Amino acid sequence: MKPELIVHIGMGKTGTSSIQSSMDLSRTELSQQKINFLGYDLQHCRSAKLVDPCFKEKQPSTTYLTQLEKIILKELNSHYSKIIISNERLFQRTAYNLFKKA
Repeated sequence: MKPELIVHIGMGKTGTSSIQSSMDLSRTELSQQKINFLGYDLQHCRSAKLVDPCFKEKQPSTTYLTQLEKIILKELNSHYSKIIISNERLFQRTAYNLFKKA
């Protein structure tokens, strides 16, 4: 059976932090069900951390995106059946502002 990658991206003020907190507190139970929550900023990832370049820079470089892909593939090749990533802003929001006055 191929593992599933679940990516949760929620807008601010939609309960994303509550979901992340619940998964963080339930990591042992999730692990027993072969589910790995990698954390809000991949802090539970066994591989190299890419928090700053992947979650905080406005335009991550191709190098960082390739490293992120390798990290995710490594996690998917582990014994888990599901890998969960949850972040309000996978990659920094661009200069576009939906609520900007014209």
